[in-house]
Amino acid sequence: MTVEWTKQAKTAVRATIKYVEDNFGPRSKLSLAREIVMSEHLLASHPFMGIVEPLLEDRFITYRSLIVKRLNKMVYRIDNDCIIIVDFWNLRRNPDKLRNQVQ
Repeated sequence: MTVEWTKQAKTAVRATIKYVEDNFGPRSKLSLAREIVMSEHLLASHPFMGIVEPLLEDRFITYRSLIVKRLNKMVYRIDNDCIIIVDFWNLRRNPDKLRNQVQ
C-alpha cells in the first residue's frame, strides 16, 4: 500500500519535530523522525495494525491511530490501496480538538 500525508498532517509533524529539536536537541529529533518513518513503513505493510480511533468512532469513515514514541499518534484512514495520514497528534493536547480538527 502507498502512504500519503494530508497537508494538515504534514504541518503537524513538522511542528512536532521542530518542537522536539528546539526543546530536546538534535538526537531526540532524529529519534522521533526515525520512529515516524518506521511507523509509516509498518502501516504500509500492515494497514490494520492501528486501533480504531475512539475519539472518531462516530464518523462515517473509519479512522485508525498508531502510537508513535508514546506521546504522539498518527491518525489515518484506509482508502482502497492507500493509507491517508490525516493528522499527527500529540497525546497531551485536548482530545476535543482532535474531534473538531479531523473532518
